[in-house]
Amino acid sequence: MTEKPERFNRIVILADESAEWKIAGLRQLDRLVFALNQLVESTPSNPAIDIVVLWRPDIAAAARWLPRDPRIKRVRVGEDPSLLQPGVRVLTSRLFVDRNGLREHLNAIPAVRLTESMVDPRNSWRQLNEQFEISCDNSVRSSSGVGWKYLKRADDIHGSENILLRRAGKSQDGIVSRFVNRPLLRDPPAPGNNTGVSNGFFMQPKMIETLNEAGLQM
Repeated sequence: MTEKPERFNRIVILADESAEWKIAGLRQLDRLVFALNQLVESTPSNPAIDIVVLWRPDIAAAARWLPRDPRIKRVRVGEDPSLLQPGVRVLTSRLFVDRNGLREHLNAIPAVRLTESMVDPRNSWRQLNEQFEISCDNSVRSSSGVGWKYLKRADDIHGSENILLRRAGKSQDGIVSRFVNRPLLRDPPAPGNNTGVSNGFFMQPKMIETLNEAGLQM
């Protein structure tokens, strides 16, 4: 039986250097916001939500950024501290999810929430981040967690890409052959008409769209 998704109107994302880590060509913070947008789109009864990106205090202002993509229509992304109210659910940019992994994650782990106003942002960020990591670790030990992974270090990126490939139902060679090699043989890109490059392959818009549909956002 499918569990009903949690209704919420606000999410806090704790962001650090992992926000920039790219998995299958998509930055972690972008991936998480896209996943939240998709989740809200798939739940008509859930209105548009606010996402508050809370950067680790020692991250320089010049290194901070927010996802901006016209496809993000059901979430509002910002940094408004007035939205940091007790009860708001917390995620972090170290949470990797595949196409349906966010729903699995939300159903699998005990929610980490703000319990009080953030009087001391540095200490509050650290405590919430530690709580989230512990919650993920405990859940992984008691369940499969196949559609999501907590990234403790950059070395975990490769394993996360393998999750995408497994969930797409193909080995790595199968994915490349199906979505890159075969289309290239049928329809080689014209000079000056390449829109993306991945692992040395020039990719046309149709190929990129196909990879996106397989959960390999480019």
